[in-house]
Amino acid sequence: MPSVVRVSAELFPEVYEGVLQPLNPDLPVATWRRLFEPRGWSDDEYFGFGMTEGGKFVGLMGALFSDRELEGRKQRFCNLHSWYVQPAFRGPASLLLLRPVLALKETVLTDFSATPEVVEMFNRLGFTSLGNALTLLPPLPFSGGRVEPPLELGGSPGAAEAILSPGDLRIFRHPQ
Repeated sequence: MPSVVRVSAELFPEVYEGVLQPLNPDLPVATWRRLFEPRGWSDDEYFGFGMTEGGKFVGLMGALFSDRELEGRKQRFCNLHSWYVQPAFRGPASLLLLRPVLALKETVLTDFSATPEVVEMFNRLGFTSLGNALTLLPPLPFSGGRVEPPLELGGSPGAAEAILSPGDLRIFRHPQ
């Protein structure tokens, strides 16, 4: 019977070999690796849940966590990605990767890259589909219904600190 483990950055080589490379062999390893690097958006030190069988990774439910302050309180978010199980281990065992996700209480779950099959399954589990429209917002603070003027990064020192909250400043400064 397969088991499910939290996937840390240290496990990336094994996850890549067993799951990510078969999922999309054309995607460069460096691109996959970025999904398993700390970003400073969250205190979580894991990047999803892996399914192992005989000491090898055969499945993954990728997860990117972030913490944001909303209405004066900390809200935890988790964006799911790359739900993949090797064909020989699919079926009911694939659902084992959902258990730890569904146990993330007080966490807003999103999946911005779900396939139609995953959307259908999540809808059956009671998730709400927000549609497929895309709205891009610049990473600027909103205040009183108006957008602050753009920051001139090469201009005055301390401009970002004067406008952004500590949490937003951490996200603003973190390299992509």
